[in-house]
Amino acid sequence: MITKLTIFGGSILSSVYRDPNVGVHIKDYYDYCFNLIVEVLKHSDEQVDVSLGKTIFDQGVHLDIQPEHTLVKSGGRSVSEPTMGNTLTKDGKETYLVRIDKFDYYKSLDGVIEYSIPNIINMNTCSNEEIVQYAKKCRYIAPLIYETDRLENNERSGVFTLFSLGSSFRREVFHKSTGIENISGVFCPAKLAELYYNKAIMVNIHQTDHHHTFEELRVLPALSQGVVVVSEDSPLKEQIPYSDSIVWSSLEDMNEVVLDVERNYQSYRAKLFTEKLSETLDRLRQNNAVNISELIWQNKTSN
Repeated sequence: MITKLTIFGGSILSSVYRDPNVGVHIKDYYDYCFNLIVEVLKHSDEQVDVSLGKTIFDQGVHLDIQPEHTLVKSGGRSVSEPTMGNTLTKDGKETYLVRIDKFDYYKSLDGVIEYSIPNIINMNTCSNEEIVQYAKKCRYIAPLIYETDRLENNERSGVFTLFSLGSSFRREVFHKSTGIENISGVFCPAKLAELYYNKAIMVNIHQTDHHHTFEELRVLPALSQGVVVVSEDSPLKEQIPYSDSIVWSSLEDMNEVVLDVERNYQSYRAKLFTEKLSETLDRLRQNNAVNISELIWQNKTSN
């Protein structure tokens, strides 16, 4: 169990990872959200106890991060109580389920941090009123874990993925069929940042044939450090604030698209890394601060 405790005057902020085996991208996101809360409490004269993750308080504001996919096709794993949503799959033949792992736990919280706008839309548009009400306590916090964006066109090279291959047969098949370098075992945020800053192209594909929420926890940190991201198509991608700075592809066309990006790298960079992207990332950081504040102070009033 990993625990942090910070005190500001009469306010106490604790953070306890609910899962001690949390992956590196989720760990970095916890740390980022923890630091956002720190900034809110540092600049407030009011007192409130906040817990991020497993609570150590009877009172106060209880928050946690929901790091899973809600956009899951029928037949996907870890779906205990299937709830049909209204988001169509790419072929238009069915709608995605609304999967909320450990739903009873998240319902018990005062507020929930979501890494994905499509996840929230999938919940808000379903016909299950309990889920719609739950979605009202969720706020999108874009995983901009690095303080500084590094979008400049420096000397970069190499195509890579950043997967734990042992946990996904689908990704292992892709890796063996393409020969793209997979990098694993890099757990320090600073080392990851340097990796991103020196690499040219990152490829992202879904873990399974069923779990299709866009993997923002993996992608956005890389994009913010200037990596061209080629990603498998995802539902509701038009709702992702920086969608037009991602190269989208079907899995079937992925290898060909990656080769095209390699051949025309500078042309792609010019289209993707624009002033609009810089403005979008700045706006997301501002929104993150606002959304974290809402989770704290709206719930502080009700406690």
